[in-house]
Amino acid sequence: MESYQILKKNLIESKMSWWLEETELELKQIQSIVSEIYPNLCDSDIVRTDNGESEWKHYTRLSLETLKKKGIVKKVNPTKRDGLWVKNKNISINYLKITSSFINEYYDLPSYERNTFNSMQYNFFKKEWYLSKNDIASYINKGSSGIDFLWQAIIFNLFSKIVYYYHKKNYKYCSDFIGWRFYEYHRQYPIQCIPIFKGKFKNFVDEYLLTVLNKNKKNKYITGHSLTNMNSYCAFLFSIFELMNKDCCEFNIEEVISEIKDYDEFKDEFSDNPKSMSYIFKNTLLNYK
Repeated sequence: MESYQILKKNLIESKMSWWLEETELELKQIQSIVSEIYPNLCDSDIVRTDNGESEWKHYTRLSLETLKKKGIVKKVNPTKRDGLWVKNKNISINYLKITSSFINEYYDLPSYERNTFNSMQYNFFKKEWYLSKNDIASYINKGSSGIDFLWQAIIFNLFSKIVYYYHKKNYKYCSDFIGWRFYEYHRQYPIQCIPIFKGKFKNFVDEYLLTVLNKNKKNKYITGHSLTNMNSYCAFLFSIFELMNKDCCEFNIEEVISEIKDYDEFKDEFSDNPKSMSYIFKNTLLNYK
């Protein structure tokens, strides 16, 4: 299968999850975003013999036509070949939110105290969690709910890192608030810090998770589920910051995005390989808001 054919398959299966409902985009804008998310599948040197257009651009248009037939997108002005497109409202998207059930399960992940570190005037034990291949496989066997939890866990870990590294004055407030609001055993076992994953975002998503998936023979299903719900996973990260803004302390969402995009520490969290899921997540995130 040619790269542009794989691109079409990915765009259709994911339903272009990075595209917000009721948002109008020019075809050129859509193609620009697609090329950022799937640069390895957008080879401009492969062109059509009839008009010299890049095949990946042509197949992006074909993907839009397929999604239009499925009722997912439509043309704002059907008479124009390359006019505005819009994503239809009420497309079924599983928007994830932080809940007591999630927090209790997250704080119950196998973890240990690694060392102490200082955040402003507070001293904490740094707790790191880790899942074995059998643990990951057990979540995968739960189906979509298990896959979603794994994504939520690594994204919640990302939230904790962002706050600790660049908003230290808010770190304890966030940790205390989340424990008080959502953790069932907060009174008996007050949370000193939010546990983080032992490793980088890319290690969990691209290495540990995919290794288990390949052996589990469910790679195709889980990859498809992840791509389809990528917009939901990005929304989950933003929903945590929005909750903090509402009930705890203030964050600038645009500033959060710039940190993920511009700071070296977060560049290393994600793979540079355009085929990797962590790379796709980062690029979807940067185009989400």
